[in-house]
Amino acid sequence: METTLLWRLQQIRQGEVEIRCTPTLAVLESHYAQEDLLSLLEMKMEDAHFDDYRTLISLIK
Repeated sequence: METTLLWRLQQIRQGEVEIRCTPTLAVLESHYAQEDLLSLLEMKMEDAHFDDYRTLISLIK
C-alpha cells in the first residue's frame, strides 16, 4: 500500500492525474500493458457511482 501511495504522490508532483473510467480504460490498459503495475494497483472494471475526478474531466452527464 505504501508503494502505491508513493507512486501516486510522484504522479501528482509531475502534474499527472489518472482517471480510470469507461472512456479512459482502453488507453490505461494499453499503457499499463508495457509496465508491471497491475500487481501494484487494484483495478475496477466499472465506473464509480460518483467520482470527484470524473467531475474534473466533465464525464458526469
